[in-house]
Amino acid sequence: MINKHPYIVAVVSGALFGATAMLAAIAVSAAPKVATDSTSLTSADLSAFGGAIVGAIVGGVIAYFLQMSALRAQKSEREQKDRQERQALAHALVFKMLSMVNNFAHFKLHVEECQSRVIAASGHTENPATYLLPIINLPMPVQLESAEMGMLLSLGDDRALNSVLEAAPIHNSILPAWAEYAVLRSEINAMMPPLIDMATGIGEVAFQQGSPVAVKFFEANQMAQQLIERATRDFAEASDTLKA
Repeated sequence: MINKHPYIVAVVSGALFGATAMLAAIAVSAAPKVATDSTSLTSADLSAFGGAIVGAIVGGVIAYFLQMSALRAQKSEREQKDRQERQALAHALVFKMLSMVNNFAHFKLHVEECQSRVIAASGHTENPATYLLPIINLPMPVQLESAEMGMLLSLGDDRALNSVLEAAPIHNSILPAWAEYAVLRSEINAMMPPLIDMATGIGEVAFQQGSPVAVKFFEANQMAQQLIERATRDFAEASDTLKA
């Protein structure tokens, strides 16, 4: 533990050392005269006493400056370590934000490509479940660490903090939606495989209203529409967050 009062400790230590030296000097100088005068102090004794005091002060001052230099060095080392840790947290957070924005961009591009194909083939984008293909190999969820949030909080930018806190849940919540859509669409394809082109995802559907496949198609159609809307909105919001 670093002493908070190095000067006081140094002076006290020096004084004790000086006093000990002074007593030793008195004892040595007084030893031959014990039989005649054991109580009086000679000029040599006073000189030894003064030298001890001066030595204590000089030793204390030297110790003070040495300890202050050591304290400054330790403080500088701690500050440098803190800066390095904050930089590492900032880099990790930026990497995660870039990863989420990249995933949102991929979702948006996927939706636009599916829409372009169906527009080229039929001229319309009705019933998105007939042309919106599932996404293969979905990315992993992004987890934000408390240390990263603490670093961002210390910057005092509430807008950036709130945006980052919202980005991860939005990113992670859309992943299971795409996975569920893929399962639902596969079930529909299995129930009427000849009607939808598995290569392009474009096809026509014909089923009886109220039938099980009609219910599944309605559900898939609603989910596809939400995924299309989310693809554009999520990418725009994540991009704004990264710019902030």
